[in-house]
Amino acid sequence: MMKFKILLVVLFAFAKANFTQAQSPTLKFEKEERVKKEEFPADALPYIQQLADGSRIKYYREFDGEQTSYEAKFKTNRRKYSMEYDRDGNLEDIEIEVSKKLLPKTEWEIIQSRLNTYAKRWKVEKIQLQYVNNNDDNDHLTLQIARKNYENIEMIVAFKDQRNIYRKELLFNRAGEILKERDVKRRVYDFLLF
Repeated sequence: MMKFKILLVVLFAFAKANFTQAQSPTLKFEKEERVKKEEFPADALPYIQQLADGSRIKYYREFDGEQTSYEAKFKTNRRKYSMEYDRDGNLEDIEIEVSKKLLPKTEWEIIQSRLNTYAKRWKVEKIQLQYVNNNDDNDHLTLQIARKNYENIEMIVAFKDQRNIYRKELLFNRAGEILKERDVKRRVYDFLLF
């Protein structure tokens, strides 16, 4: 009987920890599912197909705990792009995956100094330039214009502090200021990173 009570206490503690973690506003908790083209906002499809220029497009629905959005992902000219839309088919942003070599040197130096404030050891896992759509007139928007006129830099970075490894999603503006920060759920194989 005593073992059963201990087991219940342990299960309750894990359930409470997971519930609290899922409710945390700074935790990146997104559910992304692949959808058929027919389930994607119809108004966005011609524009996506034009920009993807014959590339294979994957369509997704994403829920971040608060709102639902739609994302089209494709690769063209050896770059990965994602275009995010709201439920009505309005473009929210375009994200372009790049390497740190493509960031301007001054921007990268500022970001590096900010990352060093978290931990001495860190590793960038992903960098995306983010073009935020501020108007509804996208007739003349191209991927090159979006890449050149990006407003933010979104990064997923793994940090190692003493024996702890943790991951964050950080959103920087072009001046290197942190606009948004979220914890990313831990992966099982984190120990292989460093």
